[in-house]
Amino acid sequence: MERLRSGSLDTEEFSNLNVTIMESDQADMNISRGLDEMQRNMLANISSKPVPFPIYNDAKTKELADILANNDYVSIPLKHYTTGFGLYVNTEINGVPANLVLEPHQNQISAICTSRAYRFDLDFIESELLGTEEQKIEIATINNLSISSLHIETQQVRKSDFTSINKTLESMNEELLDGSLGFGILQDRGAIIDLSAMRIYLTKSKATDDQLDEFQSFLHRNDFVTIPLTTNSQSLRFHAEVNGAPALLQLGIAAPFTLIDHDKFELAVRLDGAQIDDATGFSAVSLASTIDTIQIGEVLIENFTVRISPAISILNQRLQSADEETIGGLLGLDILIDRRAVVDLSKMMLYLFHP
Repeated sequence: MERLRSGSLDTEEFSNLNVTIMESDQADMNISRGLDEMQRNMLANISSKPVPFPIYNDAKTKELADILANNDYVSIPLKHYTTGFGLYVNTEINGVPANLVLEPHQNQISAICTSRAYRFDLDFIESELLGTEEQKIEIATINNLSISSLHIETQQVRKSDFTSINKTLESMNEELLDGSLGFGILQDRGAIIDLSAMRIYLTKSKATDDQLDEFQSFLHRNDFVTIPLTTNSQSLRFHAEVNGAPALLQLGIAAPFTLIDHDKFELAVRLDGAQIDDATGFSAVSLASTIDTIQIGEVLIENFTVRISPAISILNQRLQSADEETIGGLLGLDILIDRRAVVDLSKMMLYLFHP
């Protein structure tokens, strides 16, 4: 315990600490929900306090908003769960208010929370095309989904269990989740996410290339660098370098902090503002390290403090079991907002400001 208080940990001690944290966290989780919820729970444990992010509202922000408005995009405010559970929007489903979290990678079909589905007068049936024999998926059709001034008719949704997440949100006096907006509807509506302004832009009809020409011209004119995104079953990701070594990083639009796999890059680990409960052993443990350089395209980030989390190790174990490439870390909102990140889901591009 004294080594923890002093902030001096070697690799073996950190590995043991990782196991302790994971076992403690998993005891309160519904593991059957899978990795997505485990990541969210572990991200929540990184900081139990609200994280203040600057919201930009300058000439660049306004010009981008005007360009998109002139090209039939609707501007929608984003809300951010301070616990790291995600970015969400206030909507209406069949006239009833609903909070939907963005899922810009994992599921094509939007979801409705199983325990809150009754609020929206939906008729769910088992799908013969989705799911498996062991796990049936129930789907329903929303007659009217309203997101700000955008109205979408006949939108298909599936049932999904958000119970554990909502229990945590309720305990922290946060708004409960009613479901999610899946990758299908976000890409179909040409979703552009301006993280520095905490806004998402969706088209009133299906996105076209002509609508995006002026938008892309604006980004290049204002010193934004283009980084191609790829996707798999778990995440949006891109190639970078961490301390000069090649790294595949996950785009963490829900994560308050950037997380790095300390094993891959042999990082020195320290405690960073941790609170240790002598009675239980661990409470709100926050582990950190300093990265010399993170190179993303032409963007160079130097001497940056990142967090160390068991979520990365668990994610990589899952990826290995699925014969997929593992990641070196997750780029969080601390860097994304500082670099005024814009995510274009229709073109699968990440734009970072590089003056």
